[in-house]
Amino acid sequence: MGHTGPPAPRGPPAELSTTFPWYEPATGRLEIYHRVLLWRALTGDDSFDLDHWVTRVSNQPRREAV
Repeated sequence: MGHTGPPAPRGPPAELSTTFPWYEPATGRLEIYHRVLLWRALTGDDSFDLDHWVTRVSNQPRREAV
């Protein structure tokens, strides 16, 4: 017999990285990016990131004027 109790809690990272089948790939990535920003704002934890979603975008090298 299988597990019949309530589902095990998944935690914020698993919930925040869940996408839906009706999202196009780019929309799903943008949704995850915005969820990370929202989670940071709600918790006050500016270092939270899911698989470097925000740091990949926010950590772009600056263009230096020549």
